[in-house]
Amino acid sequence: MSTAKARQNSAGFQPQDGEYAPPVVSVTVTLLAALVSVGAVAGVSLELAGVGVAGIVILAIGLARGTTRLLITGTVVLFSCLLAAGIIEMSVAVALVGAAGTFIAYDSAIYAVSLGKQTTKAASTWRAELLHHTVTILVIGGTALAGTALFLTGPGNLPVGALFVLVLSAGLLLWAAQTTE
Repeated sequence: MSTAKARQNSAGFQPQDGEYAPPVVSVTVTLLAALVSVGAVAGVSLELAGVGVAGIVILAIGLARGTTRLLITGTVVLFSCLLAAGIIEMSVAVALVGAAGTFIAYDSAIYAVSLGKQTTKAASTWRAELLHHTVTILVIGGTALAGTALFLTGPGNLPVGALFVLVLSAGLLLWAAQTTE
């Protein structure tokens, strides 16, 4: 069977029982990464952390239902809390960790819904999930780590906004790679 035919067949695959089954590894990575983001915010404001927990609940509902709109809404809530905490008094290193957690949560959630819609509960997907999440964490986490190192060792007048753009660029890179598969 040709690669094009295999892609066409897999793109139209629907689970036989019609049930959406989110993969456990992806759901776990999503929620842990979102918790990292909320933990970063909690050091600055417990009120913002409470709003961040609401974002995690929205993410969890989106994962349970397989709705990308809820995933995007939950991610926007998390990132908004992070930006508000950054305006208040968050350190750059903690802000980058929180931003990385938010982007990892978003990528993992979208992957979970995509994979959950294409497979059944009986399918073993943990190897593909671990590979995907390892690459995501290495790219986004590595970018955040490099940005923090650059900020701490670089000249004193390095703009903080450039570091957020660096992490955002890593997230967009992963998004672009994911949409071209």
